[in-house]
Amino acid sequence: MFQERNSTEIQMEIQECQAQPQPQNWPWSLEESNILIENISYYQRMIETIERAKSLGPVKLPKAPKRKVQDLFKEKLGKKKKQTITTPEELHTFLISRKADLSKTISRQKFIFNREENPVKQLQEAYKHLGRHNAQGMLFNITFGDFLNALRDWFLSAKVNTTWDTWLSSKIDISIPHARKLRQLANLLKGFKGFLNINVSINDILSKQELIKQMLAIDQFATFWRQGDYIPADDELTPSQEV
Repeated sequence: MFQERNSTEIQMEIQECQAQPQPQNWPWSLEESNILIENISYYQRMIETIERAKSLGPVKLPKAPKRKVQDLFKEKLGKKKKQTITTPEELHTFLISRKADLSKTISRQKFIFNREENPVKQLQEAYKHLGRHNAQGMLFNITFGDFLNALRDWFLSAKVNTTWDTWLSSKIDISIPHARKLRQLANLLKGFKGFLNINVSINDILSKQELIKQMLAIDQFATFWRQGDYIPADDELTPSQEV
């Protein structure tokens, strides 16, 4: 009769496997080997449990290991799990890392690959210019959202004989959901100039709006994000040669 093994038995099994000569085909670390052994034990017990269930019906399943072999394989293949941002502190740190220097120009020439030059340097330079482009897009999205909010206030006060959505879509080629996102973005970040040059998409910002509100409710973070970086006029932009 099958009996579920406890953590002590599993640990003994791990130690026994470690004591046996192991084929040196792949350079697993000791910790990684333990993960493999824990998962082997788990799946063996799972097979036995399912075999029992075929005749006995639903039974208690063995406890899954905390360290999953799927995560280990993804890590070894360079496919680490996407970092999850769950606290105001983590969000603050992430957003700072996405700030771009908008005092430098954006050159399309940086996206032309030259086989005769250093490929890594070209990649880093092109990525920096892409970041500036995306951050400039955030600047325009926020300011256009402000513009739409002011325009909507005028529209409501003018008492035009139609709805705002109908009027707006008849004047410019913009989807109503996107226009709402722009106004929502502007309302969320109103007064916080530090967001004007971050390389983050509208959807990413709006998906974190509750966490952003929590972050901006903390005095030290609110003070930081109210202070905007210097963003010059177009004729004040300076070319950038460094990586």
